[in-house]
Amino acid sequence: MSNGTASHVPQPSRGRSQWEKLLSSRKTILIILFGMTGVLGLPLLWISHVFTIGEKILWTILNTLYTLMLIGLAAGVCYWCYLRFKEAGIF
Repeated sequence: MSNGTASHVPQPSRGRSQWEKLLSSRKTILIILFGMTGVLGLPLLWISHVFTIGEKILWTILNTLYTLMLIGLAAGVCYWCYLRFKEAGIF
């Protein structure tokens, strides 16, 4: 402690944090948007600095339509199953 700083004081990191690395990868953000989170991942897209405003708007529209399509597909499968169960006399 000859330099006047306490040893228990954390020093700021010199490298980029994991979040900064994540937000700087276009591929990673798009995989998260379309592979896992759907519209819930849109805030991640909008805080990222690697996309322009026009790209953010485009990806937001595409992701919203994609999510709605998946919801519609899931609803269609549920309705199809309901009809099969009704046909079988279960409902």
